Amino acid sequence: MAIARDRGESVIEAYQFHVAITVPAIWKDYARQDLEKAVKNAGILDRRTAGKTILTFAPEPEAAALSTLGGNPRRAMCISFAMLEVAQSVYPILLSEAVEGTDRLNNAGGLCGGIFIDQAFEAMVRDRLGRKWNQISLSGIKEMLKDDWELSIKPQYKPGNGKKE
Repeated sequence: MAIARDRGESVIEAYQFHVAITVPAIWKDYARQDLEKAVKNAGILDRRTAGKTILTFAPEPEAAALSTLGGNPRRAMCISFAMLEVAQSVYPILLSEAVEGTDRLNNAGGLCGGIFIDQAFEAMVRDRLGRKWNQISLSGIKEMLKDDWELSIKPQYKPGNGKKE
């Protein structure tokens, strides 16, 4: 971590963190839950001397709107993008820290296509089931998308493996 390297590990322990991660507005709750689990597994939310780290998910449109409204002029915001790999899908995440100075990294990031694959799968199932689709409860659809698609079918497909329906 750049801050630990630049200022020392004790500085990290002395500050309470509020980590904000931007997510596409169309993400389902289960996708956010999976991302939260990955953040925990990565140790980002580990307890430090200063106290509990707070995690907030910010839908991208809201984050963009808030960034245009400005903030505290006495504090500069260092905004860095990182990539987090979760279940073989890569998501851009926004890590913000209050520092005196400017950006420490050249920002990079962009939308990834995982959500489009999810939407295409849901549309395919809806088309195949026809009228029966409307008989499935919302919780049943969510369960199917997470258990059958996200955790079972989707991880089998990798670029160039040639598997097709």
